[in-house]
Amino acid sequence: MESHEEKLHKMIIQSKINDTKDVMKRKAMEIEKTKIERRAMDGKTQLTQFASSISSGISSGMGPNG
Repeated sequence: MESHEEKLHKMIIQSKINDTKDVMKRKAMEIEKTKIERRAMDGKTQLTQFASSISSGISSGMGPNG
C-alpha cells in the first residue's frame, strides 16, 4: 500500500509530465505557424518576381504583340 507521500510524489510527477506535454504542443503549433507564414511570404515573393518579370517584358516590347 502506498503512503500519502508516495501518492503525492506520483501526482506531482504526472502534473509535470502533463505541463511539459502542453508546452511541447504549444511550441509545435508555433513552429508550424511560422512555417506556414514563411511559405506564404515565399509565395508572395515569387508571385511579385513573376509579375515584375512579365511587366518588364511587356514594357520592353517582348509582349505577345511585340
